[in-house]
Amino acid sequence: MSNPKISVIIPVYNDEKYLGKCLSSVFNSDYKNFEIIVVNDASTDNSLEIAKRFQCKIIDLKKNKGVANARNQGANAAKGEILVFFDSDIVIERDTLSKFSKAYENPDIKVYQCQVYPRSLTRGFVSDLIAITWHYIFKIMGKHPSYVSTMAFSIEKKVFDEIGQFDTRFKSAGGEEFKIGMSLREYNYKIVSDQTFYVHHHYQYFWPRCKTLFSRSYVFGKIFLKRNFKFDKGHGTMKEGINAMVSMIGVLSLIISAFSAFLHYFILLFFISLIMQMILDMDLNIYIIKKRGLLFFIKSIPVNYVWYLFMGLGVVKAVLVYYYQKVFRKGRKGTAPFF
Repeated sequence: MSNPKISVIIPVYNDEKYLGKCLSSVFNSDYKNFEIIVVNDASTDNSLEIAKRFQCKIIDLKKNKGVANARNQGANAAKGEILVFFDSDIVIERDTLSKFSKAYENPDIKVYQCQVYPRSLTRGFVSDLIAITWHYIFKIMGKHPSYVSTMAFSIEKKVFDEIGQFDTRFKSAGGEEFKIGMSLREYNYKIVSDQTFYVHHHYQYFWPRCKTLFSRSYVFGKIFLKRNFKFDKGHGTMKEGINAMVSMIGVLSLIISAFSAFLHYFILLFFISLIMQMILDMDLNIYIIKKRGLLFFIKSIPVNYVWYLFMGLGVVKAVLVYYYQKVFRKGRKGTAPFF
C-alpha cells in the first residue's frame, strides 16, 4: 500500500491543556495525505473550542460513554485506509505519520505501533518514572506484543471493522487495549511494534497514576479471570502480580506492627517486601540506573512500592466482584456482564 490516506483519530475528554499541542504536531507532519478526526467525548472544559481552531473533522458526543466508544465513532467516520489513533496528550514528530505510512508498504503488516520517548513532556520525577517504565515495557514486549498501546498505534480500517472494533463495555482506558489484542489474535493478526521511532507523552503525577493503576488492574483482573488465568507480557505479568501481593503484605505488616507486641518482626517483614520487589524488578531497576542514574532509582523505590499496592487493590476488587457475580448472582436475570 503506497501513500495511503491516513485517518488520525484523537478522542478527547477534558484535555484542554494538551490537545492544542497534539493537533499542532500532527498538522506539522511532513506527510500530507491525512485527515484528523477529533471525537469530543462530552468534555466539560474548553477541549471542543480548542479543536475548532484547527481544520479537522469534529464529532461532538453529547454523552460521555468512554474512550473505546469515542475511538469507534471516529473510525466509523474515517475515510482513510489506515487508522492512526493518538491520545490527546501525545506530541508526534514531523516524520511520525510518514513512518506509519511506510510500514504499510509491507502487505503483511496490518497493525503497527511505535515506541514512547523515555522522558515525559510533563515535568517532574514521577512523570519521568512513568515514561521510562513505559519505554522499558515496550522494549521487553518485543516486535510482536500481545496488546496494542492506544496512545499511538495504527491499523488497517478493514481489519479494525473485521475484528469488531473496540469493546465499548470498557468505559475507562486500558481494558479495551487488552481486549482488542485478544481479538486480533483470534483473527490471526499480529501486532508489529517498531522500536526505532517514538512519540512524546504528557504523563501523570503521583496520585492520578495511583488511580489509573487501580482502575487498569481491576479491568485486567477481570479479563485475567475470564481467560482462565493466563498472564500477559509487559503488563499483566506474573511478576507484577507477585509484586502487587508483596506490597499488600508489606503494608499490612506495618499496620499490624502498630498494634502488636512483635513490632520488630512486622517491620522486618515490611523491609523484606521492599527487597523482594527490588529483586523481582532487577532488570527494570538496572535499566533505570543505566538511563537515569542511581539517585533516580533510589527515589523510585517507594513510589513503585505504592503503585504496586494500588495494582494489588485493583486485582482484589476484581476477584471479589468476579466471585460475587459467579456465586451470589448466578442465574439472575439482568445481571450486569463482568466486563
